Order: sequence, then C-alpha cells, then structure tokens
Amino acid sequence: MKYLAILILTVLVTFQSFSQEKTSDTRSKNAIINKSGWGNTKSTNKDGNWSSPSTWQGSIPSSNDNVIINNNVIVDDNFGCMSLTINSSGSLTIKSGKTLTVNGNLTSGSKITLTDGNSTSYTYLDISGDFTNNSGGVIYASGSYSRIEFIGTSAQKFYNNGNINGKLYGMTLDNTAGLTLLNGSFNIVRVNVFSGTITNSDKITLGDGLSFGLVQRGVSGATNPAGSFDKAFNLNVGAAGSYYIRYDGSTTSTTTGYEIPASSSVYYIFSNNPNNTVLSKNVTLANTIELDNGQFQIGAYMVTMNGGTFLSKGGTLTGGSTSKISFTGSNPNAALPSVTLNTLTLNNSNGLDLTGSVTITNLLTLTSGVVSTDTNKIYFTSTATNPIETNGNRIDGYAVMNARNIGTGSLNYLGCYFAAGSDNLGNVTVTRISGTKAIINQNSMQSIAVKWDITADNQPVNGRNMTYNWFSVYDNMHAFGSSNRGQVYYSTDNGSTWGPIGSLINPVTGQTTRAMTVNTTHYSVWSIGSEDSPLPVHLSSFTSSVNGSTVKLSWSTSSEVNNSGFEIYRSEKGMNSFTKLGFVEGNGTKNTQSNYTYEDKKVNTGKYDYKLKQIDNNGNYEFFTLGSTVEVGVPSKYFISQNYPNPFNPMTKIDFSVPSASKVKITVYDITGKAVKTLVDENKAAGNYTVEFSAANLSSGIYFCAFTANDYKEIKKMTLIK
Repeated sequence: MKYLAILILTVLVTFQSFSQEKTSDTRSKNAIINKSGWGNTKSTNKDGNWSSPSTWQGSIPSSNDNVIINNNVIVDDNFGCMSLTINSSGSLTIKSGKTLTVNGNLTSGSKITLTDGNSTSYTYLDISGDFTNNSGGVIYASGSYSRIEFIGTSAQKFYNNGNINGKLYGMTLDNTAGLTLLNGSFNIVRVNVFSGTITNSDKITLGDGLSFGLVQRGVSGATNPAGSFDKAFNLNVGAAGSYYIRYDGSTTSTTTGYEIPASSSVYYIFSNNPNNTVLSKNVTLANTIELDNGQFQIGAYMVTMNGGTFLSKGGTLTGGSTSKISFTGSNPNAALPSVTLNTLTLNNSNGLDLTGSVTITNLLTLTSGVVSTDTNKIYFTSTATNPIETNGNRIDGYAVMNARNIGTGSLNYLGCYFAAGSDNLGNVTVTRISGTKAIINQNSMQSIAVKWDITADNQPVNGRNMTYNWFSVYDNMHAFGSSNRGQVYYSTDNGSTWGPIGSLINPVTGQTTRAMTVNTTHYSVWSIGSEDSPLPVHLSSFTSSVNGSTVKLSWSTSSEVNNSGFEIYRSEKGMNSFTKLGFVEGNGTKNTQSNYTYEDKKVNTGKYDYKLKQIDNNGNYEFFTLGSTVEVGVPSKYFISQNYPNPFNPMTKIDFSVPSASKVKITVYDITGKAVKTLVDENKAAGNYTVEFSAANLSSGIYFCAFTANDYKEIKKMTLIK
C-alpha cells in the first residue's frame, strides 16, 4: 500500500508538471546577455553567495565576464556570465527557482548542484556554449524540477566524463544548430527538443527509474521546426512506470522519430502541433492519444490501443486507405473519433464508442466487443469486406454500406442478402440501424431492434428475393418460434407508415441467429414484427363531407395486419363525450390499399368531432382522430320526409327540417280526416329533427301526416299493417 501511495503521488506530480512546461523560449534566449563585448575574468575569493562582493576577487561578475570558481558558490538570484570554469577545489549550487545563464562555455571538474524547484518554479542552468563535465565532475539534482538548457545559436557539445546523480528532471535543446552528446551517459527524466537535433541521443537514459519519463518535441508559439533525435535512447521508467510523448508547436509538421520505442509501449501522447504530427512507425498506446491541436496523421501505420483510447480536445485524427487502428486490452472508455481507416480491429470485451463517423476501406474485425456508434455512423466503402458479426461482437447503431454495383448478381452485407435476379439493380446502398434507435414503436407494438434502409439505382421490376438476418440480442422481447412467427414490413415514407410483405415465417435459424426471406419489387425501409406484436394498421387518409344532415366519413389504409375492423364515434365539439355510431369490418391482413366509408345520417345542426377505433383480431386497438371539425349547417328550406319504415307496425320515424325559427305542428289523421295523434306542436329553432310515431292503439289502414310550419304545409301518406 505504501508503494502504491507513492506511485499515485508520483503520477499526480507528473501530470501537474505538464501544465508547468516551458511553452516558449523567450526567457532563455533573452537571459541577461551583454552583447557589448568580453569583460574581465572574475575569480572567487572565498565561499559565499554569488550576490556577495566578498565572494569574489573584485566585484560581482556581470553577464559578459569570464568566471573561475575555486570555492563553494551559491547562486541565490538570477545571474549570468560569459564562460564559467569550476575547478576541483570549488563547487556551484543553484538555489531552488533560480537561473544561472552561461553565455559561453562551461567547464566543471567538481560538483554542480541544482536544488529542488516547486510546482510554480524551476531551477535552470542555461548554456549557450559547450558544457564539459570532466572526470571528477558531478551534476547533482536534488529535486524534481531541475533543468539544464542548451540555448546557443552555434552547434553545441555536452562532454560528460563525470557523473549525473540524483534526479535531473530535464534537459532542453532550443538551438537549431543542434547538440552533440559526447562520452559517458546521460541519465535524465525528461528531454525537451524545442528545436535542433540531439546527436548521439542513444547515450540518453530517459526516466526516473520508477514512475515516468517524458519527451517533448517542439514548443508552443514556436518560431522553428520541432527538434529531433538521431538515435533511439534507453527508457528507464520502472516496471509500473509510464512513458509520455508531447508533440508541441512547430513551424512545420512534426514527423515522429526515435522517441517512439521499437518494443516498449507509450503510455500517453499529446498531439499539440498546429502544423500536424505525422506518424512514421507503428505505435502502441497503454493509455491515451490526446488530440489538442492540428492533426495526428496515421499514414500507412498501425496504432495499437492496448488499453488506450483517443481524447479529442481540439485536434483531429487523420487516417486514410492504408491506416490501421487496433483496440485491445480492457479499457471501458475506449473511444474513436472521426477517421478513415484501412482496418479497424476491436478485441476489447468492454467495447468501443465512436465519437465521430468512421470510414473503413478494407476490414472491420470484431474479435471481442461491441462498436457503439450512437448518432455517428460507420461507413464501408465499395472495397470493404462485409464485417463478420456475432451475437456478442457486433455493431450497435448506424452501419452504412456505401454504393456498390450489384447489377444482376448477389450480395450479402450488413444482414441483407440480395439473391441474384434478372433485373440490373445498378448501384445499391444499405444503411442498417441496430439497437434501441432502430425500434419502431406504434401504439405499444414494437419491431425488432434492427431496420434496414435500402436504395437502388433501379427497382427490381421482376422481383428480387431478399433475406434479412439479425441476432437474438435484437429480438426486442419477441419470443419467435413456430407459435409466434415473424412478419417482414416495409415503409415507403421513411417510417411514417408500414406495410407487411410476404408470409408469416418462423425466423429462428439457430440459438442466436434469425432470418426471413421475401420477394420484393421495390427497395425502401424494412424491419420485422411478429404475430404476437404486429405493427398496426396505418391510415393513409381520413376525410369527411357533409350533404344536408348526412356526414360521410371516408378513410383508406395503405396496409393492414390482423385488422378486425373499425368502430365509428361522434361527439359534439368540445364535449369530448363520444358515442359509438357503428362498425365497419376490416380486411384482416392485406399489403395493398383498402378504402372504407361510413354515413352518419340525420345529424342535427352543430359542430362535431369524429374518430375511428381500429381493432385487431387479438383485441389490440388504436384510435385515429379526424383532423378537422365537421359542421352540419341549418337547412335551406322546409322539409318533411316520408315516414320510415312504410308500411310500418307499429313504430315509424319522420324527419323534418326548418330553415329558421318556426311554429311547427305535425298531426296524424285517419282516412275519415279525424286527428288521431299530434306529434309536434311547438316552436322549433332552425335545424334538422326526427320524431317517432307509435300506432300501437290504432287499427290497420291508411293514415295521413300533416306538417305545417309558419305558412308551409305538406302531407305524407302512411300505411299501417298489423
């Protein structure tokens, strides 16, 4: 546990240090350089601080003085000199957070100590000339943020005949003329090559031996190309350590080089060059490629994410028809941004999430895990092989087969099998949606969790057999079998309405495999339902017309499944109190259009709402509401109908209409002219009415119905037969 705590703390400090990296060369290149010429030679007088006059024979050295140290000197502020010699009798200590700038050569035969910096400051030794660490010389770094920087303008050399002890956190090259490492070895935690090339870089051992090592090429706001190495260096990051690479700003694109090891994986890569980072060899990532700025260009190489992932933070990932990416390990957060690839391999049981659309030109290999696209898409070009999927290793979401010419031949792609046929289909595209986004939900009836959208240059006029395949994971609770067969559905209006095609078939072909075959003369959107949960009837139209007091309802279905029929309901406008009027029988299952009508007669003046209740044979139902209000207007004239039925026994009905408010009287007379019954004798508002007449107490014979309304009179003859 103690070791784990130390390791975690070290990693936290490492990440903290990233934000403290030097992002420009302004401080170093302008460090107290006096260009007026060479000054005097100043030697030490005794031990002491650089800032104390008593330390020196004469005055404190200036930035253009040559300095010889024979005693123990402490740099207690930011100072500079021209050349610096440290003899065996002397030593130099640079205090935490301070900088000593040597504008010429530095030669040491004794101890140089760089004391600890902190999270907001570093201890720097900046050199513009050559650095010779002679035998007996020791560079000792006692803390985590001590650096030596080579900032000259002419080629520099670092002779190390002595030792580097402690923890030298960083060595920086910011000199386009380059740095040559000579003699000995160079043990460093981090190397920054802001510009220039380090020659003999195989002499470097990178890392702290426990937790991490880091290389940075380029610098933010760079005015030169990013620096580089001429040979591979050694890594010393410990068994549980991590190796980081940062590609930072540059005036040109940065091509990866010897900083990518041949056998060891990289833990983390920062891609932050606005002019792009170009991969030049295969690379394995144990954690992350962070895309901060510009492009990370894969080219013709393989990126293996062995537990790693891509993190998009402003930069982009660029591939092509020869680029390859493989996700292995068990990272539960593996993600892939938009990119074009030759091959994509998934061997991670926790799966892969697409954060952008991905194009495959050759092969998607699903060894283990699910590719989840969310709203993104994975495209397969005309040269790509159909991905081999299983119930557990598959694509969830949007998968698209780009246009490819089928002609009269066959093709199997994304669960669609096109059998060969006589019709030349030309170019065909297939978009398969799988998972919850594919489910068609119609009035509690649901399809499987797969649907296909197929387009073709030419429709198969003579018919083409199509087989749709899916896995049981997408059954969406349809218990398929011999007692619950599947039904193929199609939609020609992008999923607004669906119609059945073909016969009910048991789709189960294996423990986890399903298939259904139909013959079609068109391509559109397709899915599957079942007997227990068929997709319901869809109306293609529902209209009304009014003729006097009769309301005629007309509706059509584009297709029907298991349709028993329609109940018709009416309500006065705004009352929401519907009364059942009648029933019209349906056509069961039918994949062509059906037309229906219903007449609601003798409707009183007013405004009405109508709706249909479509009922399946299994009792499921769905309501369809007429989109507009029906208005039955006032009559245009006085009217009385013939009684119905006629002859009658003993009940009959009589309809009458008044165009305006009127005193209405309806009287029944026998053959002798005697009034036997008054049916109406009152004021009536304009409208349509119906009155009933019971002749239960009358004898068979001829009767007359007299209708008077204001000045209008009319008589109807009625026959009672008992």
